[in-house]
Amino acid sequence: MIYFLKVQKERELSVKEIIKIVAFSSITWGIAYVATWASKWIITDIIFNGDFSLTKTALEQFGYRSLDKELYYSAFEAICRNLLYLRYNLIIALIFALYLISLNFAKNKTTSINIKGNFQKVLPYLLILLMPIVWYIVLKSHSYRHNFFTYRALLLVLIAIPIIGYKLTDSRKE
Repeated sequence: MIYFLKVQKERELSVKEIIKIVAFSSITWGIAYVATWASKWIITDIIFNGDFSLTKTALEQFGYRSLDKELYYSAFEAICRNLLYLRYNLIIALIFALYLISLNFAKNKTTSINIKGNFQKVLPYLLILLMPIVWYIVLKSHSYRHNFFTYRALLLVLIAIPIIGYKLTDSRKE
């Protein structure tokens, strides 16, 4: 988000550029995430010198937890369970967004939200806002059972909401 805020001050990004940047950043993050976990497992396997295979156990658990029908939770259940952890923070983010919108209305002497005109300004933050939701959909069982730490991904939502509100009411050309 910081990258987009910085670049949007300098120039307007095309929709194609925004999607390419978000896709590239997401893929890069995903590779690093998988590499981090895999390296932990491999290092453990090396330390234990074949007496215990964490890599094998981790992959078996991944298969068990993602395919077992007894542990199945819907994406909706996973999303709701994570949102419950944030309920008060989400309300604060929405209030802060309304505050920024009203400040922008006062500053620009306008009372309209220009969704069509500000779509490109808002698009990167919408895509980033959706990332935790996609994560919860893909890893619904994990996100449901471990919501006490997976809810933290919703920080992206808490940061994106006020930015989107501000950008929707911004009448300046960037």
